[in-house]
Amino acid sequence: MRACVAREAGTAHGRVVFIVAGPLFGLVETGTFLSAPATAQATVSAFVRGLRQKHPGRASRCPARICGG
Repeated sequence: MRACVAREAGTAHGRVVFIVAGPLFGLVETGTFLSAPATAQATVSAFVRGLRQKHPGRASRCPARICGG
């Protein structure tokens, strides 16, 4: 998977980060995004905040209405 990401990133490899988004998949697999949308939103917002802290400038294009900020 990492090789695929690196290949697809091409010359933009310095701006692309490989992340594991398991917690977000869980929101879909369990139906939480339908049954508890506020919980799902809080999980997504926290996930994106963590990305922004760990990789400043790389997760900045996510709309605030989705990413909570």
